[in-house]
Amino acid sequence: MTQIDKSAEIFDPSCPDIVGHVFEGMAASNITDYDVFTRGIDYLFKNRKDGMWSARWGINYVYAVGAVFPGLSKIGYNMSEPWITNITSRLMEVQQKDGGFG
Repeated sequence: MTQIDKSAEIFDPSCPDIVGHVFEGMAASNITDYDVFTRGIDYLFKNRKDGMWSARWGINYVYAVGAVFPGLSKIGYNMSEPWITNITSRLMEVQQKDGGFG
């Protein structure tokens, strides 16, 4: 076993914002792997909290949605699916009158 094999904590666990970034990268590189897309979308669908996602690299729902939505869009996902539009509605519900979220 190498030193890096003993260092699992340096690797990010699965999280929605990373899935979104991977989808964006795949689209930018013209990589179409429907198995990866299907598994990623299934992961995103199953890992919503309060109707949205929390992020690993950012600390809030806005960051996670801001990473996931562009990724889904760039791989050609139907952004009018009810579970997607529900996330948009949920963000609008928690937005404050001054436009912020905090």
